[in-house]
Amino acid sequence: MVRRLALFLLLALGTPISGIAGVQTRPVLMTYPSGCKVLAYEEYGGGKPIVLLGGGPGINPVYLAPVATMLAAAGRRVLLLDQRGTGRSADAISCRERMNLAGSVADLEALRVYLRVDKLAITGHSFGGMLAMAYAQQHPDRVAGLLLLDTGPMSHADFPTESIAVRARLKPAERTAFAERKQ
Repeated sequence: MVRRLALFLLLALGTPISGIAGVQTRPVLMTYPSGCKVLAYEEYGGGKPIVLLGGGPGINPVYLAPVATMLAAAGRRVLLLDQRGTGRSADAISCRERMNLAGSVADLEALRVYLRVDKLAITGHSFGGMLAMAYAQQHPDRVAGLLLLDTGPMSHADFPTESIAVRARLKPAERTAFAERKQ
């Protein structure tokens, strides 16, 4: 499964897949300042960078490490981001004002600024794809490309039946909080 995903990414990115078998690329742990805490990412390979965003929110992105390794072996510089509250950025959950989609977009923009690149190529899986779309919506001139994998919608309005089903499962206190937030 992971190998097929990596091969799909390589083809979608226009990266040659010859010579990737047996090549091992070890990641280097990196950090960058973003908001009230430092966030972590693993850097694989060299060359043209691509940011790899895992799902969740709140899931350790280590499940994407084999994909990052294969992309790096094919000549890409892959940045596997530990989003706020996950992996080696777990303690950054204490920054409550950044624990939302807007905060995640700001964290991604802080990474772009830290890297001193004009544009980011971003691959996002699941919630990572939703984050990638939100980033592209807010910073369209700073995106080199997006590759979305099994992502959710940008808005629950796009899926009214599913949204109704989710709301039906809310507890009374959650319904109240949801209604107050919409006002």
